[in-house]
Amino acid sequence: MRTIILTCLLATGFLYSQTVTHTVYFNRNSDKLELLNEKKLRVFMAKTDSIAVDSININGYSDYLGHKEYNDILSQKRADNIKNFLLSEHKKSVINRTVNTRGLGEVYAPFTPPEGVAEHRKVEIVFYQTPKRYSINQRNTTKVFVSEEGMRFNQVYVLEKVHFIGNEPELIEASIPQLEDFYNQIKQIKTKFKLVIKGHICCLDEDATEDDKLFSQALSTARALRIQDYLVKKGIPKEYIEYKGYSFDEPLVYPELTDSDRQINRRVEAIVYK
Repeated sequence: MRTIILTCLLATGFLYSQTVTHTVYFNRNSDKLELLNEKKLRVFMAKTDSIAVDSININGYSDYLGHKEYNDILSQKRADNIKNFLLSEHKKSVINRTVNTRGLGEVYAPFTPPEGVAEHRKVEIVFYQTPKRYSINQRNTTKVFVSEEGMRFNQVYVLEKVHFIGNEPELIEASIPQLEDFYNQIKQIKTKFKLVIKGHICCLDEDATEDDKLFSQALSTARALRIQDYLVKKGIPKEYIEYKGYSFDEPLVYPELTDSDRQINRRVEAIVYK
């Protein structure tokens, strides 16, 4: 089941990348940042304040012209010069980040024209964005869905009686009555709306492996998709519903000390927007 869920979500693009990359190009045999590329880098860096950046890797490259030892040194100089530029011009965005530089030398080229390959004379600046785990606590803004109370726009509701088979996206039978109540509330909305379904899981430790994290992301997304499928089959237009999995990125309780804590975090949420 793990393999099936993960393969499907990779194919449909739900496991998004956690990096942003900007490439700076150099002239042949040069480690100098040219004015045009400097301007492009300034424009790009102006946006980094809105990016949750944990670390920056600056990787320098060269083409195959010249000796390998020379190209190794040249690629490192290119990377170092970009780092120095970032620190001098964009200190606010960079100073508290981990910044690593590497000279990776020559880029392999299947064809070797005598003028070299301009696209390989470059530096790649890779900004790593890691989801902020355990920092979001919305418990005071969420409400348990109670059909007798109706629903309000922009309110986060927890469908606390909706549960799934362990490590699978399949609903257990006891979930159906609340889903029916939820559907009956949704179909009473007389205007166009957007329903957002959010899947969450529990119990992902800090030392979880990458496979565990990928599976948890996939599982939470698949469970949210299962709720969308249910509502679409009942008659809600598919284009009215969005779904997303949040893995363990937004726990309501952390650390999880009891079974009750884990049950609170293991949940489906729903929000209706006009």
